[in-house]
This record gives sequence, C-alpha cells and structure tokens, in this order.
Amino acid sequence: AAQGVLTNMHVDLDYNELAARLPESVRPAFDGMQIEFDL
Repeated sequence: AAQGVLTNMHVDLDYNELAARLPESVRPAFDGMQIEFDL
C-alpha cells in the first residue's frame, strides 16, 4: 500500500498533534528519520 511522509515542515507544527490528524498512510517526518524501501 502507498504511504506518504511529510517533510520540510515548519517548526511551529506539533509532531504528535499532526500525526494524530493525518490518515494512517501518511506520517510526519522527523530529524534523523531513515526510510527504507524496495525498488
């Protein structure tokens, strides 16, 4: 299933609040986050 990651977000956005509002297939990125995927 397709998933999305939001990047380059403004510092005023609260990670936990944003994560709670997003659909399960979308999540906010965070500093140091690593994403692995198969090509």
